[in-house]
Amino acid sequence: MALKDEELMQIIVTADNAAFIDGVAPKGRVFPVIQSVMRQLGHESYQFAGVNENPLVKRIEELHSSMYRSKDLAIGGVHGGVYMFRDVFIQISVPLIYGTVELDILRLTDMSDMQKRLLAMNPAFFNQFADQFIDIFDFGAGFEGFDEARHLEERLLPKFGLAKYQLQAAAATLCSPFEFQGAVQSGLLAAELTIKAGLSAAGYTDQQLKKLNHDMSNCVNAFCEVYGDADFERMARVSGSLPKFVENRYSSEQPGRVETGEIVMKAQYIAGEVMRQLSGWSLRQRLDGVSERSYP
Repeated sequence: MALKDEELMQIIVTADNAAFIDGVAPKGRVFPVIQSVMRQLGHESYQFAGVNENPLVKRIEELHSSMYRSKDLAIGGVHGGVYMFRDVFIQISVPLIYGTVELDILRLTDMSDMQKRLLAMNPAFFNQFADQFIDIFDFGAGFEGFDEARHLEERLLPKFGLAKYQLQAAAATLCSPFEFQGAVQSGLLAAELTIKAGLSAAGYTDQQLKKLNHDMSNCVNAFCEVYGDADFERMARVSGSLPKFVENRYSSEQPGRVETGEIVMKAQYIAGEVMRQLSGWSLRQRLDGVSERSYP
């Protein structure tokens, strides 16, 4: 006799809990769950997918997915960030890419159709968006080695990973319904960590990095001395416009909504510029109809 959904669900929940205890992330649990449940029901050999997929496998998969939201099971992407359209925060996602693809950069956002049209109607806003998208994409390219971009050396991944966590945290905070000021410290720390990661790639020791403290001007000066192709003038101007990290941490007066968005976008620019020096690559060279940088 076939099991009722309620009975089958109990077995699925138990198998899912075992996968949880084993440390398997939600997006990876469906396979061990299917194997466990099918084994418990006496099935050792069965079609896992395709036109001849066992109907029970499909049923288990559907019931298991009902335990989660779609975002819980999402595979994820290479990197993500944010763009501030006027004073509205737009989420940007850099997907995993295999082979040759055609990129529609507006589709890699959570903008509504009307917002996309409004953005496209204003060249200044669109160019600013393109600059930010390229910065976010270029930073992610160093982790994945897209196209001809050089992949980060294994020893550098932890340091750049710390910067990536802060960038993603800042973007997530801005795109959430909670207080936007929480993104300020993450943005400032991301900018500093990225530059120091770049200096580490050039041979700076932890002791040398520590001497730079949280002084962004010192960090930028040191970075551009090592990487002569970096846009020193823009990096210096941008870093000089950012709040002081330590002073901001203890201040009761925090930046407003638009200024906070600017801080995070400037941090994304710095991260992109740093990574371009290491990867020797930029998406700008591959996009049609994108002007020279205008922001920040």
